[in-house]
Formats: sequence, C-alpha cells, structure tokens
Amino acid sequence: MEFLLQSMLLAATLSCLTACSNTLEVFDNRFNRTEIANFTSTDFDIKNDAAARALKPTYEKYGAPQAYVFGHMSSVFDPDLSRLYGHGEVRAKLKLKTHTFWTIDGTDLTDHYTPIKTAHLIYDLNNFTNLSEILESVGTLTNRGQVFTVFERKHDNQIIVTLYKTDDLSNDTHFDSLRFYQE
Repeated sequence: MEFLLQSMLLAATLSCLTACSNTLEVFDNRFNRTEIANFTSTDFDIKNDAAARALKPTYEKYGAPQAYVFGHMSSVFDPDLSRLYGHGEVRAKLKLKTHTFWTIDGTDLTDHYTPIKTAHLIYDLNNFTNLSEILESVGTLTNRGQVFTVFERKHDNQIIVTLYKTDDLSNDTHFDSLRFYQE
C-alpha cells in the first residue's frame, strides 16, 4: 500500500513538472527588434516603424543583440586628427545600466563639433564583458539609408553594429576602427 501511494505521488509530481515546464517561457537575454526599435525611436526622435525598418537588415543578418549602447560622439579641435570621441550608456537585460566611452578612427571625421546621436548594437557569441578590444572594420560593411547609416565591425566572436542618422555625417565618412573604454 505504501509503495502504491509513493508511486501515485511520484506520478503526480512528474506530471505537474511536465505541465509546468511546457508553460514556462525561457528567458532571452537578447533585445528583440521591437525593443531596439523602441529605444532607437526614443533616442533618435524618429517614428517607431522607421526605426524597425532601418534595423530589419541587421536583425536578418545577426539576430538580436545582447546589449544596446546609446550616446553622443563628436570630434575635437584638432584638424589633423580624424577621430570621433563618444560616451553613452550600455543597456543589457538583467544588468544595471553602465557608462562607456569610445573612439572611432576613420576618414572625414574632423570638424564635427555638434554631438552626433549614436547607437551600438553589441553581439557577442561568448559574452560582452570585454569591450576594450580595438574593432577594425572588415571589408565594405557600410550601409547608408534614408534614416540611418550602419557600420558593422567584427572581432573574433564579437560583432558591433554602429548607427547614426545619415544626415549627421557626410557621404565621404568612413569608420576604420572602434574602441570602447571601460569607465
């Protein structure tokens, strides 16, 4: 009798666990396209559907990012230095917002003194704790659209997609490398 009771209790427990596991959603630490479109529409003062359309090719190519960085960048008063300096906030799920700084080296980056709104989508196949590597551009990974210009960079297992409003920099602008600095 005791064995029968234990068997029935075990069966009930297993059926409950099976039913519960079928209804629980798995937490995804990545930002879906709607979440990033909401961030970019707010941060760049554009319509949500325009942001979603601009991000569609990136999502089709890489999927959902693990982090989103938004901030501003500009050049400094040095005509010989083709570099932009930026600062902003890093957003990741289940983590507090942190601050970061970055530099972008390239061509036609002088005389941009008005802050340029910039976002970075961070994809790291391992994790994105190491944002201090220099990320060189690979091939021609520049897409200029009506709303955003997108630059893509890959370094080992890390991909960073940088976007800014197309009207903010000239068509001659090219980013060669990006480097983040820890606070």
